[in-house]
Amino acid sequence: EAHFMIQDDVYRRLRAAPASAGYAPMSVLVQGLAELKLARRAAPALFHPRPRVDSVFFTLRRRPDPPVDRRQVSVAYRWLRLLFGHRRKLLKSTLQELEETRGRLPESVWEYAGKRAEVLHPESFLRMSAALAPLPLAGRMPAR
Repeated sequence: EAHFMIQDDVYRRLRAAPASAGYAPMSVLVQGLAELKLARRAAPALFHPRPRVDSVFFTLRRRPDPPVDRRQVSVAYRWLRLLFGHRRKLLKSTLQELEETRGRLPESVWEYAGKRAEVLHPESFLRMSAALAPLPLAGRMPAR
């Protein structure tokens, strides 16, 4: 486990739930690989010079069985960013575009086709990213 102090707004983004405004690739990655536990809040008055933001002290504990292998984390994160670039679209259309540009996709990713990226839970998202990891990431998705 590791202990961190960061700005409260950053911590809220790391903890953001699916379908919320702050939910993003970093939220998915951190929540899928680790458990976050708030230890305490730190008011601006505790610091000198006094910052204009609140801070939090929290613990990050690695999950014993993460949905993605640690060697695939950087590739999985790049896939997450690509998929979140189309967060309001159904994943079906994004996956079809990916198949056009990158070749046949693994069957396991199609189980999420009827959902939007912004509503997938971190574990599902990381399993999907792990399945996509062997595919080439180079190049952009075609614009539609």
